[in-house]
Amino acid sequence: MVWYGMVWYVVAGSEDGNVYFYDLTRPRHTCVNKLQGHSYPVIGVSWNHGENLLASSDFGGSVIVWKRAKSHT
Repeated sequence: MVWYGMVWYVVAGSEDGNVYFYDLTRPRHTCVNKLQGHSYPVIGVSWNHGENLLASSDFGGSVIVWKRAKSHT
């Protein structure tokens, strides 16, 4: 779970090889973002301390480090 811009998100890996972001403030916890890049089921996700990097790992042993885009507020 991550807090960003006054919103709580759950970030989850999936068997389809994607990483999904769910907005907990929206009805039915709507999926608001999907990261694609893994060839195998995603088995782990972890934020760094500053929450600007997300690492995801898959069943095949690959790790992808995703960098958060800067907000334009």
